[in-house]
Amino acid sequence: MRFFSNVWRKRVTSICLFLVLALTVTLSASLSGNCLVWAESSDDWLGWAKVAWRYYQPGVGVNPSTGLHYARSDWHRFTDWDAGVYIHAILNAERLGLISEDGDWGVNFRLNKILNFLETRQIAPTRESYLQYDADTGAVPADTKAPAHPSDFGRLLLALDDLRRLRPDLASRIHSIVARYDSGLIANSSYFAANDIYPLYAAQGFHAFGFSTPKLKDLESLGGGSFVDVNGESIPKAWVTSEPLLLAILESRSSPLYEGYAERVFRAQEKRYSDSGVLTAFGEGAYPAPYNYVYEWVVTGNGETWRIRAVNGDWVNGSAVIYTKIAFAFHAIWRNDYTMTLVSHVSKLQTSEGFFDGIMDKDGSTLTVLSDKTNGMILEAAGYALHGPIPEFSTPITIMMIVLALSILAVRKLKRRVVRARSTVGRGFPNART
Repeated sequence: MRFFSNVWRKRVTSICLFLVLALTVTLSASLSGNCLVWAESSDDWLGWAKVAWRYYQPGVGVNPSTGLHYARSDWHRFTDWDAGVYIHAILNAERLGLISEDGDWGVNFRLNKILNFLETRQIAPTRESYLQYDADTGAVPADTKAPAHPSDFGRLLLALDDLRRLRPDLASRIHSIVARYDSGLIANSSYFAANDIYPLYAAQGFHAFGFSTPKLKDLESLGGGSFVDVNGESIPKAWVTSEPLLLAILESRSSPLYEGYAERVFRAQEKRYSDSGVLTAFGEGAYPAPYNYVYEWVVTGNGETWRIRAVNGDWVNGSAVIYTKIAFAFHAIWRNDYTMTLVSHVSKLQTSEGFFDGIMDKDGSTLTVLSDKTNGMILEAAGYALHGPIPEFSTPITIMMIVLALSILAVRKLKRRVVRARSTVGRGFPNART
C-alpha cells in the first residue's frame, strides 16, 4: 500500500504547486493589464463610482414615481441613447457593489421599470421610437414628435444586448421589446453612410440583434483613405471625437484598428496639452447658453482640427470643455501622467448629486450641469478599471476561483481513482503491487 500512498502524496503536491503557480500568474497578468487599476487603490475608483451613482438616486436624476431617469437633473426628458446610458449605469453599479439585486430601487426594481416602459411606450406609426420622452410621465412631449435618431436607438440596442448577456432570464422580454420596432428600416438609414465615427459604434447595436446596416462604411475606409496630422498623430479625415471610441472599448465593442484610432485620438489630446499647456478631453455634452449642447471634434469631415459645433449646426469659437467623463475614461484605459493630471483636475467637480459635466478650458469655470451621460460614463470607466468590459467576467478573483474549483475537482477525481485502486489490491488487479 506504500506505493499508492507515495503516488497520492506526489500527485496532490503537484496539483497544489500548480494551483499556487496558476494563481500567481493570473494575478500578475491581471495587474499588468489595461482593464485593472495600476497605482490607484480600488477605493479611488469605488469612491468616484459612488459619487457618480448619486445622480441616479430617486429625486435626483430619477423620477421616484415612474422610475424613469433624466438626461439632466434640470431637464426631465431622455432619449433612447439616454435609456441605454441608464441601463449600463445600473449594470455597472451592481458589479461595483453599489446596489443590491433585490429590494426597493435595487437592480431588478429599476430594470423592471425600464423594461415595462419600453414594452408599453408610445411609438410612431412607422414603428420607430420618438426622439424624446418625458421622464415624469413616460409620454411623448407635445413639442417633439420626430422619430429617434438612429444612433440613439443603436445605443439602446447595445445596452439591451449587454443586459441579455448578463441576465439571460430577461432575454425573452428584450427580444419582444426589439420586435416592436422596424429595426430593419432604421438600420437602412442614410445616417450610416456618413463619414463619421459615431455610426460605427451605433451600428453594432443593430448587428447584435441580426440587422445589417448596408450603408455603413468600413472602418478601413473611414475618411476615404485620407488622414489628417493632429499634433503628430495620423487620424482619418472624418468626423472624429473621443466619446464613441471610448464607449466601444469600455463595452468590448472594438477591434485592433478601432483601438488604434482611439489611442491616436487620445495621444493627440495628450500632445496638445504638452505643446500648448491646454488640458484637453474632447467629447460631447452640455455647453453654456446659447449653444447648450455641443460636439467637440478632434477632426472634422473636411479636415479641420479642434473644432466645436453646437447641436443646431452653429460653429462655436469660444472655450472648449474639459469633459469630466472623458477624463475618467482616458484614465481607465490609458493610465499615465496626463490622465492623472486630468482626473486630478476634474475630480474636484464631485457634488452630493454626482459629478458636474466639466470645466471650461480658458477661464477654468465649472460647467455646473449634472447629467446622466457624465455620471454614467464614469460608472462605466470604474467598472472597466476594476472588472473589465461588461460582457466579460475575467476579473482576477473570478479567474482564481475558477482555477481553485477546477483544482479541487481534479483532487477529488484523483482521490476516487486511488480509492478504487486500493480496493483492487489482492484481488488479481493487473500490475497491482504492495
